[in-house]
Amino acid sequence: MMLTLFFVFLQIGLMGFGGGYAILSLIKSFCVLKYSWLTQSEFINMVTMSELIPGPILINSATFIGSTLYGFSGAVIATLASVLPSIFIVLILTFLYSKYKQLTVVQNILKSLKPIIIALILSACVSIFLPVVFIEDSKGILGNIDWLICLMIVVCLILLNKYKSDPLMIILGGGAFSVGLYLLGKLL
Repeated sequence: MMLTLFFVFLQIGLMGFGGGYAILSLIKSFCVLKYSWLTQSEFINMVTMSELIPGPILINSATFIGSTLYGFSGAVIATLASVLPSIFIVLILTFLYSKYKQLTVVQNILKSLKPIIIALILSACVSIFLPVVFIEDSKGILGNIDWLICLMIVVCLILLNKYKSDPLMIILGGGAFSVGLYLLGKLL
C-alpha cells in the first residue's frame, strides 16, 4: 500500500503544472474518488490545514495524507514522491530554457500553457466551493445554500480586493468569527 501512495504522489507531482491550487483536483481524484483515502469533508479539512501551514500546498497535502494513512513513514514517502518529479523537471527545463529561450516555439509553448493552468485552478475552486456553499440535507433550491458562508465569501472578497487587506488577517478573522458563532450556538 505504501508503494501505491508513493506512485500516486509521484504522478500528482509529475502532473502538477500551475502550482498547488491547480493540482487540488488531481489530489481529490486520486485520494477521494479513486482510492477513498479521504472523504469529501476530510479533503476540505486537508486543504484548509494545508493552507494554514507555511509551505507549498502539494507538499503539505502529501504530508497530511501520508501521515494520516501510514504515520511518519507515510508522510516521508508521500512528501518525497511529490517533490521528486519537480526536482528533475526543473533541472532539465532550466538547462533547456537557458539554451533555447530565444526560439519562437519555446515562447509559444509557454504562452499556450496559461489557459490550461487557469482551467485547472478554476476546477479546484469549484470542487471546494460547491460542497462548502451547498448544504446536502436541506430542501428546495435556495434552501440548499448556506447563506452565511456566501456572505463570508463576499466580505472576504471585498476585503481582499477593495481594501487590500492582509490574507492572514482575513483567515484569522474568519476563524475567530466561526468560533464565536459556534460558542454562541452552544449558549443558545
